Amino acid sequence: MTSLLLAMAAMQVPALAEVVGQRSAVLPVAGRVENTDRLLGHDGFVGIKTGSMRAAGGCFMFQAVRRVDGHRTVITGVVMGQPGRDLVDAGQDAAARLVDGVEARLRTGGTSAVR
Repeated sequence: MTSLLLAMAAMQVPALAEVVGQRSAVLPVAGRVENTDRLLGHDGFVGIKTGSMRAAGGCFMFQAVRRVDGHRTVITGVVMGQPGRDLVDAGQDAAARLVDGVEARLRTGGTSAVR
């Protein structure tokens, strides 16, 4: 839950939301960094952060904006520990399924809190 709260808070910072929504950015000290989020700009995904390592599995902190029943709906989430040969893809695949599931649930009258 802490990671989800962090994601929600991070996207409230305009400068951070702008940086994580770019394919690449020039950052102080680090220089140019490339965004490995292949979902960025597709199906409403607007960013946040991919990450992976064998011990942690595929992890992805994300936000997507979809139109549900005519309303702008912001879906923020975190997936962790996703298994797979390509852990970055595993995390992003899980996030895409989760966002699609939340959208489907909202369209059928579900609540906005989906766990």
